[in-house]
Amino acid sequence: MLTQITINNFVLIKHLSIELNQGLIVVTGESGAGKSIIMDALHSALGARINNDVVRTGAEKCDISLHFDITEISYAKMWLAEHDYASDDECIIRRVITKEGKSRSYINGQPCTLQQIKEIAQFIIHMHGQHQHQQLSKRDYQRELLDHYAKIDDLTVLVQQLASQHQQLQQEIVRLQTTNAEQQAQFDLLSYQVNELNELGVQENEYQQLDQQHKQLSTVDEQLAHCQSAINALESEYSCSKQLYTARSAIDMLTNSYPHLKQVGESLEQAAILTDEAQKDIEHLLQSIEPDPEALQAVEQRLSNIHSTARKHHVTPDALVEHHQELINELNALSNVDEAIIQLENDLQICEKQYQTVAKKLTDARQKAATILSTKISEKIQELNMQGGKCEIHLVKREESRPHIHGNEIIEIMVQTNPGMPLASLAKVASGGELSRLSLAIHVVTAAVMSTPVLVFDEVDVGIGGITAAKVAKQLDALGQHTQVICITHLPQVAATGHQHLMVVKHSDGQTTETTLSKLDQQQRVEEIARMLGGEKITDEAIANATSLLS
Repeated sequence: MLTQITINNFVLIKHLSIELNQGLIVVTGESGAGKSIIMDALHSALGARINNDVVRTGAEKCDISLHFDITEISYAKMWLAEHDYASDDECIIRRVITKEGKSRSYINGQPCTLQQIKEIAQFIIHMHGQHQHQQLSKRDYQRELLDHYAKIDDLTVLVQQLASQHQQLQQEIVRLQTTNAEQQAQFDLLSYQVNELNELGVQENEYQQLDQQHKQLSTVDEQLAHCQSAINALESEYSCSKQLYTARSAIDMLTNSYPHLKQVGESLEQAAILTDEAQKDIEHLLQSIEPDPEALQAVEQRLSNIHSTARKHHVTPDALVEHHQELINELNALSNVDEAIIQLENDLQICEKQYQTVAKKLTDARQKAATILSTKISEKIQELNMQGGKCEIHLVKREESRPHIHGNEIIEIMVQTNPGMPLASLAKVASGGELSRLSLAIHVVTAAVMSTPVLVFDEVDVGIGGITAAKVAKQLDALGQHTQVICITHLPQVAATGHQHLMVVKHSDGQTTETTLSKLDQQQRVEEIARMLGGEKITDEAIANATSLLS
């Protein structure tokens, strides 16, 4: 339920903050007092388009907050949790609009988009203004109304899932079938590329090995020169080996006097031996290194082929092996297109059978609910003084045979507003008063099963009076037993039925004008209803009638 409305600097409203109760809340006031401003403020908070002229003259911005108790609204809680706006059992929607026309929106204190406000609002409040009644004429709304009444959400969800799956399978089949020419061209290209790489036959790590081999073969002269230079140094008159043996002999002459030098001498001898072995290794390497122009040419040719092919395929040489495997995988995938189409067609047939089975159950459930709902709405229409009025909910089979996300039928509410007139769709109901009463009748019947906890009616009683007014008041009272109903009304019979009475008043001191909204106590209600009965001059008779209505 809507527990509190706070409005600052919106059009003629300077400030108001009012707490609301459960049940039927009536809003009254003289013509021009600003009842429509209250509705406009609600619409603005709930994401409607706005102009910068909504900001009160002299103010920098306007600020509207709506507090909702969502303790019993599981869908709203789930939505808030999924979007990280969760806040216990409360949902606070706020919108701030600057005088430049810019706006910011919040849910539970966190910034959000207008689309998100519209999404959460559908779970917690439903607005019925004179133009909002037109929503009844929309087939999607009529379908949702019937499905909610029938309590078949599980079937509708399953039908939607199967229809979506069927559509995806069809799209994939069409995609594979209609791109055969493109696929053939792609197949031919891949075949050529794969054959080219097969012939090249690059092995894992081959490029790195060839690169190393090329460095060795291309620097033979330098290698020989370095080896010879090392040998020359080791064989010279003052080579390391000779110098080490000389040092060893000198140390041996000292060991008798300095025994600890024996180990030093052994170390020098070991170094000399290692130096001799190193010389032998270098000499062996020198003998093994031979220029091989043919091998070098072969390596260079192989590297050239790899580089050339890599450039053609727009990859680096060391990535050529991985690229080769990717092309093979793509080629295999294209080769299996026909098999894939056959499998998809089998899946499509299975999906369609499953869909038709579930869709048939959905149709049967809808037809059963439509019969009951049509009868109950027709009865309520009669109670609202539309003698001869009748409602029938038709299930019209869709022209297309393919599975549809909303089932095999279109839901259409047909009405007869006058005796002898043929049934017509709601969209063709011209009278605003008739449409208002039809809307009220439908919501009275469906209130117990619909999940929207707040209904707002803007002059649902427009164009009616007399005994019909009393019947409308009775129906609004009945609706208020199941949900919170906020009704802006000009009828004293409706005003007297309210569980809470709010009054809109416009004040002016000649310089500024302000609209206020206040709760009325019992005596104030008597006076307001008397005004509604008798006009500007409140007579004793009007007071008596008002007291009688309230009692």
